[in-house]
Amino acid sequence: ALMKNIVATSVTIGDNVEVIEGYAFWDCTKITKVTLGKKVRVLGNGVFYGCSALTSATLGSSLEKISYRAFYNCKNLSTIKIPDSVLCIGEEAFANTAYYNNSSNWQNKVLYIGNHLIRAKNTLSGEYSIKNGTKCIAGNAFYDCTSLTSIIIPESVTSIGDYAFYDCTSLKYVFYPG
Repeated sequence: ALMKNIVATSVTIGDNVEVIEGYAFWDCTKITKVTLGKKVRVLGNGVFYGCSALTSATLGSSLEKISYRAFYNCKNLSTIKIPDSVLCIGEEAFANTAYYNNSSNWQNKVLYIGNHLIRAKNTLSGEYSIKNGTKCIAGNAFYDCTSLTSIIIPESVTSIGDYAFYDCTSLKYVFYPG
């Protein structure tokens, strides 16, 4: 159920919940902290979209999927730890968060959260080697990187999100040993 008018500042999801449906906490601007229960496997589309006061999200070790725009526009979310159990991350899942907008979190025009590649700036060009140990490449990760010519994907990558290389018009070579 949509909980737009929630007034709580801290939300803890119980250990009996496995899926949090899309937009469940959409635009709940009072929430500052979220803790997911041990069994949560899926965060639906836009589940915390627009939770502008959210500063902390504790994601459980059973989490497998972070869907499209799950934390989009959580402007104060500056600390994010994604467990290695996560198998796929949807497009723009962390766009316009404090973490995303902090230029010091970007390494050579690419944003990682732990072992997950979230996004590359569209000015990335030439050859790019994804760092070893990366688990997944998020949806739209290299969207509109029109000057990217080749990419090396390490064997550690187990999933590539939807539209990860959409509109990479110069991409000619993809190397993946896995």
